[in-house]
Amino acid sequence: MLTNIDSDPRSPSSAYESNSTEVDLEVAKRILESKVLIGLYRDLDGSLARFQRYFGWDPNKNIKIEEQLTSVAVQTCKSELVENGDRWITMQAGKIVEGDEVWKKLSNSLHFDLELYKHAEFLYEVQGEKIFDVVN
Repeated sequence: MLTNIDSDPRSPSSAYESNSTEVDLEVAKRILESKVLIGLYRDLDGSLARFQRYFGWDPNKNIKIEEQLTSVAVQTCKSELVENGDRWITMQAGKIVEGDEVWKKLSNSLHFDLELYKHAEFLYEVQGEKIFDVVN
């Protein structure tokens, strides 16, 4: 619901209705492009390495991204917080089934959010090339 922040989350219908427009989506895309260092859950190791390097969390800044993952702090964080899984996602498993009525309503209302996520995936690749010298 990144593109629909103006709705009232307490409203019973707000999860299924979107007031977002194409203009909201474009504004959100520009914000991602200019203000956000993108990380993706599907590439968690790479994302953590990028954050570590970008924010200077490792004194070995000149080491390749893949090699920075040996940091004790990163490994501790990953093992304690990340590898145990996202509890919220685990709790939601099975509650919404792809294709059912709730799924359809959510997918329709989150159309702009899905488009924004696709743009974030694109930006992840662009940032990898421009900031971190990652060749895909």
